[in-house]
Amino acid sequence: MMDPIINAVLLACVYPVLPIMYFILRNESRPKKNVILGVTVPLDHREDAGVAAICKGYRRALAAASAALAVVPAAAFLTGSFSAALTLLLSWLLAAIVAPFLVYAAYHRRLRALKGAGGWRSGSDGALMVDTKVSVAPMEPVAKWLFAIPVAVSLAPVTHAALSGAEPYMVALYGTMALLVILFCALNGIFYSQRSEMVDGDTTLTMALTAIRRRNWHRLWLMMAWLTGLYNVGLWAVGGGAAGILIVTAAYAAALIIFSVMIEFRVRGFQERLTAESGKGSYVDSDAHWIVGMFYHNPNDRRLIVNSRIGVNATVNLAKPVGMVIMAVSVIALLAMPFFGLWLMAEEATPIRVELHAQALSVHHTGKVFELAYGEVEEVAVMESLPAASKVWGTNLGTLYKGRFEVAGIGGATLCLNPKAPPYILLRAGGESYLFNLGDDSGTRGLASAIEAALGGAPPR
Repeated sequence: MMDPIINAVLLACVYPVLPIMYFILRNESRPKKNVILGVTVPLDHREDAGVAAICKGYRRALAAASAALAVVPAAAFLTGSFSAALTLLLSWLLAAIVAPFLVYAAYHRRLRALKGAGGWRSGSDGALMVDTKVSVAPMEPVAKWLFAIPVAVSLAPVTHAALSGAEPYMVALYGTMALLVILFCALNGIFYSQRSEMVDGDTTLTMALTAIRRRNWHRLWLMMAWLTGLYNVGLWAVGGGAAGILIVTAAYAAALIIFSVMIEFRVRGFQERLTAESGKGSYVDSDAHWIVGMFYHNPNDRRLIVNSRIGVNATVNLAKPVGMVIMAVSVIALLAMPFFGLWLMAEEATPIRVELHAQALSVHHTGKVFELAYGEVEEVAVMESLPAASKVWGTNLGTLYKGRFEVAGIGGATLCLNPKAPPYILLRAGGESYLFNLGDDSGTRGLASAIEAALGGAPPR
């Protein structure tokens, strides 16, 4: 059986998606900005029996789908390998995203059909409406200097690593985190300047909704900048320790999720309260431009990034080629998640193979890992136990270490071995170290003797 701690960590990484999806989608059945389940519903019809029945059925169906999905991840604790558990959880993660959305889409269509049958129209169907009084009003100044501190914090690990001669991959990692902080600063300005939040002809309401969205975008990007900067410092503080990296990453991810969800529901709450009496007379109805109420498609809108209808989110305009590319890449990445797990399963199940040729030996695992000419080999040794090893790059599974690792007492080394099946063969050649085995005792020892015979030397130490 696989280590239950690792399974628990995997489960903790993916499981929050289900309750987040459930509560956000359930919230869609409450009217905000005249929108229910992605459909614009006028004030006079929000309490109609048909609307109430659709919303009630939606909440029940969403709860049933979420409850069915809630128990599936427990099966990860019954798997015998990391890759199998990961494949199951990634497949479940895809289902936890798609299944609730399909429920939403089905009830969105029902409500939209009810709206069409009832002839509920605002007179602005499909029109791109802008409150000119708000659009020409000066925006609140953004305190950009607040981003200077997290940027400086995030640059500290990069500077120290570069000046102290750290491994290039560590400098690249710290640099990437610092670039993310700088990116958040830039995105803050872009999202802060998004179009006003108009729902009807009430300019005061439009200004209030616009200010709420902009302020909370600012809070969100500033929070992400601070958390990422502190995360970079945390990675630097723990060095290359796997346990430390895991703890720091888990804390970073948890903080991002908690603060993002808090801001999302904060904005939704304001939108619901402020627009409780909107939807009378003339009001904005942009349903024609929202596919199933969530995906924006408007050829007459020049913007690529647009505000989502509800909450603090944003989306892309699918009428723009770049928007379609972004959406396609996102969908492909989502659908590819289970295949990543299947690839790891293939990695874990494939045996390590060593070929002894006339002039060289080569180690293979789903492809050639390395090849050494016999004349390059300076030392052959059989190790009965594997020293502590931390991955630099490559694969680090329960039964497979493959790639570049830092090994205690050896230093940088290329590995291709099963860490749970000693012994291990150590080769030194050209100042580099190589560790590998065949996954069984007799096979590995026999291979070591064959290598020594090919070298024409004494039995391996």
